[in-house]
Amino acid sequence: MKKHFEIHLVEDNDRFQKELTFLMGIKHQNVVQLLGYCAESRWEMTKLSNGNYVLAQIPASLLCFEYLCNRGLDKHVSDESSGLEWNMRYEIIKGICRGLHFLHESNIVHLDLKPQNILLDDTMMPKIADFGLSRLLGEQKSRTVTLKIAGTFGYMAPEYINQGIISPKADIFSLGVIIIEIQVIGTIPRVLFYLLSNISVRLIVPRALKHISSPSQKE
Repeated sequence: MKKHFEIHLVEDNDRFQKELTFLMGIKHQNVVQLLGYCAESRWEMTKLSNGNYVLAQIPASLLCFEYLCNRGLDKHVSDESSGLEWNMRYEIIKGICRGLHFLHESNIVHLDLKPQNILLDDTMMPKIADFGLSRLLGEQKSRTVTLKIAGTFGYMAPEYINQGIISPKADIFSLGVIIIEIQVIGTIPRVLFYLLSNISVRLIVPRALKHISSPSQKE
């Protein structure tokens, strides 16, 4: 269940509507299934910056998804977890690829593909979730450009960060980072993973220092 708390800004409400629109038209075994939604508003006295009070309308919205008991992929590819069997890693990668292929065939670019947004059911089947940043490309368009860059550093493609280019290739970059993460986390220290996956230097240094200084790090 995903709740959008007290949507005050127009862009926040737009994000909810965008995610709902995408999910209503999607049905695939490797994409999370939307079960229902709710949108409502309440009136509340709100204090303005000048000290005056006004009666403001505060909308809130809720998305209800299928229950996936094994939570996010990030819980299974961490240094703290025991890791996954190799055949299970392969099946998870294959499922993510199938879900992403379906989205791209539907002209949808996810733009925030990361382990936290890949949920696992009771059979460890991966399902892509969270379409709040997704973009729908026109049928004749292979890419578009934006000035508003949003996503998770470390999983964002360089051309998206530097030039705002949105295309399926942005998701493929994220997928490549995730595949490396699935394959190596739990077998080598996470600090080495960040080096191998070519994460930007501004992320490598603080995360490396945090890993090295942690008393619970694994050799």
